[in-house]
Amino acid sequence: AAAAIADNFGDWVLIIPLNTIPFDFDILGVVVETANTNLTTYFVQLGYNTINAEPGTNMELGERRFRIAEQPIRNASEVLEIRSQEVPKNSTIWGRLKASGGTSEEVEVSVVLGRHIEVEREVPIWPAFPW
Repeated sequence: AAAAIADNFGDWVLIIPLNTIPFDFDILGVVVETANTNLTTYFVQLGYNTINAEPGTNMELGERRFRIAEQPIRNASEVLEIRSQEVPKNSTIWGRLKASGGTSEEVEVSVVLGRHIEVEREVPIWPAFPW
């Protein structure tokens, strides 16, 4: 849920519980399942933690801005791509939302992920959030 103040993130919400995914993985994107309004622009942020706690400093995985079209196409059915980095196995995945509308708004999303494939000369996990 977004905060009741426009353009402020709401609280982190657990999406994938601890010890659910037994391999390193990448977040590929999100699918918007439902949104309670189509009159606002949303901004979703995903994060992770290796313990059962909200994401800490520099544990953000990626962000995506979107807006839902008018009726009857109120729900997106496509994957909204997110560029993220490797997530350690058994980590929790969290999401939080902000909206331009200035009211407490809710969006339900599904997270799309894939097994992380090791490559030669892999870029290390960022020591700090890149922006």
